[in-house]
Amino acid sequence: MKKLAFLSTALLCFQSIATHAEEAASQPSIIEDIVSMKLVNLKSQFVVVEYSGKETIFHDKILEKEMKERGVLIPQALRDRFGGKANVRMADPEFQVAFKEVFCPNVFNPQNFEWTE
Repeated sequence: MKKLAFLSTALLCFQSIATHAEEAASQPSIIEDIVSMKLVNLKSQFVVVEYSGKETIFHDKILEKEMKERGVLIPQALRDRFGGKANVRMADPEFQVAFKEVFCPNVFNPQNFEWTE
């Protein structure tokens, strides 16, 4: 059942990644100037993930496990921004940017989730 749920989520991500790839490619990264930020569920106020300097702290343990195992899949159109990488894993210095700018816009509905400082 977990594999089916992941597959469903992955398929949704792949479908929407292509839609947002060109838009994301044209936007400059805003993350370089931010020292601390959190991705918050606006309805429950649950902090999904937070950045504290270069440290990424996942409060959603299922998402953390997926990021450790698979990392962020980088669409072909955006790979130049990430040194040609197809995946950016948590140990990679570019993980925070990839997670915020590639993964989040395609997975987290902006009506329900928001990045805050």
